Amino acid sequence: MRAYWHNLDTGKKGEVVFDKNSKIERKTRLTKGRKRKDGTVTGQRQSKRKYNHLVQTEPVETDANQMKTLRSTYKSEAAALNAAKATFEKIQRGVATFSLNLALGNPKLMPELPVTVQGFKSMIDNSEWIITKVTHSIGGNGFTSSVELELRVNETENS
Repeated sequence: MRAYWHNLDTGKKGEVVFDKNSKIERKTRLTKGRKRKDGTVTGQRQSKRKYNHLVQTEPVETDANQMKTLRSTYKSEAAALNAAKATFEKIQRGVATFSLNLALGNPKLMPELPVTVQGFKSMIDNSEWIITKVTHSIGGNGFTSSVELELRVNETENS
C-alpha cells in the first residue's frame, strides 16, 4: 500500500509504503533543551508527545502492478501512514472472490480444492485460489461447470 504526503507548511513531500513486513512503533523525541553560551546543550529530556515510526522488517517488494496507491495526497507523513495502514488492514480483512463459467465442465472439481488460473491479470494468475462453490449442469450446451473461487489465505500470515 502506497500513500503520498505533502506538508504545505515545510514544503516537504514523500511517500509511505506499508505492507505485510511493516510495523509501527511509538517513539518519543528529545526536547530541544537550552543552548549555553559555550555551545553546550542542557536540559534535554524525553518529550511527553509520541509519534508513529514505520519499521520494515524486510525490504518492500515494490512492483508497480501489484502495489495499490491511494488517490489522496495527505497533509503529513503521519496521516499518510495511518491511511496506508488502515487501507492495508481493510484489504486483509476482506477476501477476494472470483467466479468462472466453464464451457467444458469438469466433474473432478469440488469445494475446498486449491486451484490456479491462467489468462487473466498477473495479480489473479499469481494468486492461489480455493473453490468455494461448484455447480455442475447438463443442458443445451452440454456438461458445464460454474465455479466460485476465494483467495487462499495462509493461516501463518494472519497470526
